[in-house]
Amino acid sequence: MTPEEALRHAYAQDIARLPEDIQGMFDANAMAAAHAAGKKHSSVDAFRYYRQVGHPEYQPKDDQERELQDQMLKGYAGKGWTPEQLNGRTPESYELSPGGQYLDQLDSRNRLYESFDPKDPKADQGWFGMPGASAWAGSSQDSQKAGYAKLYADQIGRTHAYLPGTGPGTWMPGVPEGGFREILNPENFVGSFTTKMGGVLSDGASLLGTALLRGTDPTAAAGDAAVRSQAADFNRTNPALAADRGWRENDALIQQGRDAHANSEGMTAGDTFRGAIGNRFLPESWNGQVPYAQPVINAGMSFANGMLDGTGVVGAHKAIPTAVRGAATQVAKTGIPGVARFARSTAKDITGHLAKHPTYLGRQAAYNLDEAADVTNLVELGAELINGDQRSNSQWGADQKTEEAGRQQAVKQLENLNGQIVRPQTSVTRAGNWLSKIWQ
Repeated sequence: MTPEEALRHAYAQDIARLPEDIQGMFDANAMAAAHAAGKKHSSVDAFRYYRQVGHPEYQPKDDQERELQDQMLKGYAGKGWTPEQLNGRTPESYELSPGGQYLDQLDSRNRLYESFDPKDPKADQGWFGMPGASAWAGSSQDSQKAGYAKLYADQIGRTHAYLPGTGPGTWMPGVPEGGFREILNPENFVGSFTTKMGGVLSDGASLLGTALLRGTDPTAAAGDAAVRSQAADFNRTNPALAADRGWRENDALIQQGRDAHANSEGMTAGDTFRGAIGNRFLPESWNGQVPYAQPVINAGMSFANGMLDGTGVVGAHKAIPTAVRGAATQVAKTGIPGVARFARSTAKDITGHLAKHPTYLGRQAAYNLDEAADVTNLVELGAELINGDQRSNSQWGADQKTEEAGRQQAVKQLENLNGQIVRPQTSVTRAGNWLSKIWQ
């Protein structure tokens, strides 16, 4: 697809979603030609309103907008799987539900439109006003547009939430596109492993420590951890629902579950230290922290708790860098300047890394050394050293009471919501369950 062809396809798809009496106001061919050329076009500007209203996340301002939104989302049942859509079968890992496919294609079109919109020159500046990534890439706008069009074309009609060029129908296994948050998604091996293990060790330890420090019932920690482990299924790409209540309620239920899962976490490493040691034994003027050393203490506590769920152990497995290398290789083929160059470099570096560290223990040692020398980690530590936690002990205590009330409310909410989703058992989740039993 050329850039203009990609835009023409996208506009035609979205115009078809409009009520029939409005469709005649827009011409996909004229809009695509103007947008691809970077020219002003009144229809392109007017159409942004309908794109906004026609997205499920938009909150209608009145009954008229609500009716328009319902017409534009006709056939959309929500991002989750409904019982009728599943019809008794088990979805594959990262398989998009019909609503998930609809939303995936809708968001893909919106990304295409936005990539062709005029850019503020300052938006791509790096640190201290230096040129940003696309400037260093030295590529023309035409080649960038061609890359965006190819990326859009590669995603048309896809059925699984994988990076372009991976998954069913390709030579490479599917690589999830959710980034770091996939560690909480039971649809993948690591996510299944850590969420099941989290309910046994890491989450349980965190919630037990929180209960002891907050003076709440410590015997409830194991039960709360089990509730959170079950609720991890809300973090699936498209959770399977026990009942269909209409797309608005279906999407609201999934968002409520995800929010409650996030809000039910135990105390952070820094707050745990303040509750156990800082506020009790350190001078009041220190605000519950050891000057200069606190970021290192927090990092050590987070690492120790994280090791309980086996994340570090799994991360050193050869399959992880191999998957990342494969994903980088595929991203390099998109042709998007800058991005493709970085991806090629990443794939090359990982190949060298695997050759240099052929054993599991070697990769784990290299991983630890890299983390210790990581500039971004040093920057984050520096920020903590400069800013720190400026709250007084009394203010910290008041904040903790508020957070604890929210945490308990979130757990209760999860207890009520967990019965409203089902938990498909794929080979991936079964493997995670099996490993969690061994790890115990």
